[in-house]
Amino acid sequence: MLGLEHLTQLAYFFIFFSLFHHGFTLSVFLYPFSAPKMNVTPTMSYYLFLI
Repeated sequence: MLGLEHLTQLAYFFIFFSLFHHGFTLSVFLYPFSAPKMNVTPTMSYYLFLI
C-alpha cells in the first residue's frame, strides 16, 4: 500500500503539473491577442501570467 506521504506528494505534483500545463497553454493562446497592446516578449508575458 502507498503511504500517505507518497500520495500527498503525488497529488501536489499532479496539481502543479496541470496548473503549469494550463498556464502555458493559455499564455501561448492569449499572447497573439495581447501582443499589439502590451509590447513584451513571450517569455515576459509568460512569467507575468504565472504570478
